[in-house]
Amino acid sequence: MNIDRNYKNNYAFLISILFLALFSNIRFQFDFALLRLFDILTVVFFIYILNKEKHNNDKSYGFYYLIPFFILHILLSYQLGFKNFLREFLQMVIILFFATIILKSKDNLNFKQVFRLLLVFSSLIILYTIYFHLSKGYYVGWKQLPDTRIAYVIFTILFFLYFKIFSNDKKFTFFILSLMLFTILVLSGERKAIAVFIFLLCLYYFSGIGIKSAIILIALYVVFSISNEFITNPYIKDKIETTLNIMNTGNYEYVMHTGQISDEDTYSNAQRAFSINVSKTLIYESPLFGVGTNNYINYVNENYSYLPKFMKLGIHGEFQRVVVENGIIGFLLYLFIWVKSLSRFKLELNKSVHLKFISKEQYKYLIYSTYLPIIFFVGTEASSTRSFILLSLISILPDIVSTINQNRNIKKKENL
Repeated sequence: MNIDRNYKNNYAFLISILFLALFSNIRFQFDFALLRLFDILTVVFFIYILNKEKHNNDKSYGFYYLIPFFILHILLSYQLGFKNFLREFLQMVIILFFATIILKSKDNLNFKQVFRLLLVFSSLIILYTIYFHLSKGYYVGWKQLPDTRIAYVIFTILFFLYFKIFSNDKKFTFFILSLMLFTILVLSGERKAIAVFIFLLCLYYFSGIGIKSAIILIALYVVFSISNEFITNPYIKDKIETTLNIMNTGNYEYVMHTGQISDEDTYSNAQRAFSINVSKTLIYESPLFGVGTNNYINYVNENYSYLPKFMKLGIHGEFQRVVVENGIIGFLLYLFIWVKSLSRFKLELNKSVHLKFISKEQYKYLIYSTYLPIIFFVGTEASSTRSFILLSLISILPDIVSTINQNRNIKKKENL
């Protein structure tokens, strides 16, 4: 029994290390592509898991839902040449390797242990990020490391899920830790993480989207608006203001005429507004199959070479990128993954409720707190490997829940 427990803990540790490698700034730039620590570990762990779990049942409908979109995504990358095609092909292979690792090991995973490890490791990443910035004199705005700053959002999601599902009785501990977490998020200036925290906090206490949660959101908005008048630190003041108006887009026309952002604007808002405007043109020109994977940046560089560098970054939002670069056909295939995942996830959670593994309240919380924050993150974050990783996790999530149900049901019968 101890051997079995250690075996599962080893798998939990392996998966946690792999997942958190996404936040690592360790990377190697080659002429062909950027090689990350995550890519290296994925290949190594894939070979290890494949040899270790040769006969494991890893059948997954969710895995196969990814294939049509990935194929189209790769084929459309050929419009920019064979090098771009090969780069995207290898990236999709890495993503599928990652999904295979999860599926191959799911029968031998201690999922509570995975949650604990992810919380511990991601908190260490956040602490390192804070230390890095403090050592360089940044007392606020702890988001200079582009890869590690994403840990703020992921940790926030894991934090609420853990306390709602595994430690729902520890109310006082949750209250103290949530205050500490919110303080860190405000000082970090990571607006997406702050927005996700507020949303999940409402769900935690009201278990759904209704009148009560709407009232608390309005109350929080008023409190932040009033308190912001007394905050003297300009950085924190600006981040609270932009969080309260997180859906606002910037004045990109001002940047096009002056090369600078206006006083009341932000770099990200101006760039986002510009990308939306350009996207409209590109969608109109190539509606069905888009302009080709990764072709947005080429188009901007060719037609707006005079703009500042920050305006010529990629599209901030995977849903928008898919429509622009992979067209309406690609978007429908992409949306199909989300829709099927959600419908299957609900079905598996209903089984969990029927088997009395979770309550109806936890059922609602898991649906809202899993999908909506990830949709928000993917919809507002620049497209990258992490967006595809989250897509693959969303796709196979129902299979993971199904495995948990089966394992717990077996244990339940053994204990009778």
